[in-house]
Amino acid sequence: MEAIIELLDKSQGPFDSTVSFLEQAAKMIHRRFEFSRIAIGLKDRTDDLFRYKVFIGFTGSAEQAHRKMAYTQKDMLDDVKFPALKLSRTTEFLRESQAEGERELYNRPSELGKERRDKKEFKEGDYFDIFMYGDKHEMIGWFELSRTKNDLLPPRRTIKWLELIAKIVARVIWDREYSFRNRPR
Repeated sequence: MEAIIELLDKSQGPFDSTVSFLEQAAKMIHRRFEFSRIAIGLKDRTDDLFRYKVFIGFTGSAEQAHRKMAYTQKDMLDDVKFPALKLSRTTEFLRESQAEGERELYNRPSELGKERRDKKEFKEGDYFDIFMYGDKHEMIGWFELSRTKNDLLPPRRTIKWLELIAKIVARVIWDREYSFRNRPR
């Protein structure tokens, strides 16, 4: 709760940029929860493509590979290309994505395909997507959370807290970046 209050305090005053606010959110998640790799992406209003903006815990080459990626709305919701276990309206769990051209997105691509030692193991390639929505349920971005510090899947309680944080971040981003452009004059 303290971390959320701190994040809300930062959202109330002026902040340098949306990316700097997202960096604060990512650092808070990194410090307060089990995730050692965090990426946050946003929808670019100029071309309606989703791109990664913030990274924590990635190697230089994995981060560069992420920066080159761009997804359409259809890609973001494609259950064939990215088969996922839906945990809630906003959260999906993806097990070791093997999508074409995504091997370079991982810090340790040589670990992809290795057998899972335990059903609770959180392996290289596993990740959670927590989607952020604005008004009228418009997708505006997502948190991509992978690799926990203890290499185990996080408890459900952690995911629920992260969903709450994603909703708060989405509201701030929507109010700062999107809603002013959409309001009638």
